[in-house]
Amino acid sequence: MTRKLFARLAAGAVLSLPMIATPADAASCDRACLEKMADGYIDAMIAHQPDRLGAGARARYTENGQTMPIGQGIWRTASGRGKYRLVMADPESSQVGYVGVIQENGTPAIIGLRLKHDKGRITEAEMVVGRSREGAERLEALGMPDPLLLTPVPAAARVPRDRLIAIGASYFTNMAGGDPTKETPFAPDCDRLENGTRTTNNAEAAAKSTRPYTYIQLGCEAQFKTGYFKIVTAGRSRMVVVDEERQIVFGFAFLDHAGDVKQVTVSDGRTVPVGLLAPFTWELAELFRIENGKIRRIEAVLNGVPYKMVSGWGDSAF
Repeated sequence: MTRKLFARLAAGAVLSLPMIATPADAASCDRACLEKMADGYIDAMIAHQPDRLGAGARARYTENGQTMPIGQGIWRTASGRGKYRLVMADPESSQVGYVGVIQENGTPAIIGLRLKHDKGRITEAEMVVGRSREGAERLEALGMPDPLLLTPVPAAARVPRDRLIAIGASYFTNMAGGDPTKETPFAPDCDRLENGTRTTNNAEAAAKSTRPYTYIQLGCEAQFKTGYFKIVTAGRSRMVVVDEERQIVFGFAFLDHAGDVKQVTVSDGRTVPVGLLAPFTWELAELFRIENGKIRRIEAVLNGVPYKMVSGWGDSAF
């Protein structure tokens, strides 16, 4: 940060701790700069000091879909940082995504965060808070993300950002209505974590399930082809952060369940009951690691919200 910029930002507030430093030229904010910005945002939140963001304290902010000033919501209850942390950097769009564990009044929670900056200050902040203590504890037990999510893809093997966005979006659009003929490109070893729980290829959890029907023993593609996702009746999504180096696309979505789908006939011919008999919506912050044009890893933060809720950021309906 230049001396002139520092003086301009500091003039409006008396700060007890250093402000987040981001360059005045947005194009110069590389991976290291974006990661520093994300960590600084989390540190300021835990310290309950939005003024540490400088002019960024006036950024547009939503938390679980609700617009509020930075300094409200989880900014008042965050009490510590967890071990689990994954940062996705998108220098081209001057954005960064973050999935990690925090402490909230001593209880662990999972957050999915997007930040955008322009000319040296944060201009947008969007957060989903998944208040699943068990899920947060499972992520903490892992200690760190799947190493695959941290591994750069060789430049020659990367696909363009528009293709990454289209593949991530197809996951949501092809899920809605549960049409098994729609194709989303999955790698054979695709795996998914949702609020810290592995919800694919998990035979152990499936054996313990008491539900009339479970699909978590199956892989990503096989789950889609069961047709069970007819329970998702509509939705909205945005793919917003593209980490081209690691071939990860990160976005936000809402999956609606109308409550009137009482049973589903799945691909093996069985007709199974559905326990979701009241309207509700899942809000998600979700990332996709893509290799050779196919989804290989998925990780999501889920939060239950009112039916048909929107983010306010211009979601695309499906």
